[in-house]
Amino acid sequence: MIRYVLGTFGKPTAPVAPDVQAKILDRPRAKELAQEPEPLDVPALRRRFGERISDEELVLRFGAARRGSGRDDRGAAGRWAL
Repeated sequence: MIRYVLGTFGKPTAPVAPDVQAKILDRPRAKELAQEPEPLDVPALRRRFGERISDEELVLRFGAARRGSGRDDRGAAGRWAL
């Protein structure tokens, strides 16, 4: 519910009552979630990791980058040198 009110999934489909919104956004978890970076979309991932790689390679690179392997910096337009 917090992410919905924050607009993480886009604009809410119906207005949220101001008193309800205030109660939701006043929670400590709401403050934590508000600080998170916006999720990356596929075009942003392609710009980051390379336009010419397959979808499978894109998913692998994104997963490796999230684990902190540093491999996302190597050869953005080609294969990794192993």
